[in-house]
Amino acid sequence: MRTTVSISDEVLDYYRRLAAESHRTLSAVIEESLRETAARREASEPGSSAEFTIVGGEGLRPGVTLDHNAVLRELLDEDLPLEKRR
Repeated sequence: MRTTVSISDEVLDYYRRLAAESHRTLSAVIEESLRETAARREASEPGSSAEFTIVGGEGLRPGVTLDHNAVLRELLDEDLPLEKRR
């Protein structure tokens, strides 16, 4: 879609340089930036879910959920002496 927006000279010069350096059109660079900004905002909205990478494991222990921090706190503290628990 074609539209008209007002952009400061400073910002427009930045995106023009970025487009030239990456051999892309100005429109493509600005659209990519808008999409990235929208994705970050959606990810930071309350209720949005985060993705976790599992490294060297098989996932969560049975009965553990990331929705309840009390369960996680208990598991983290289970090997600590009583006086060092929270």
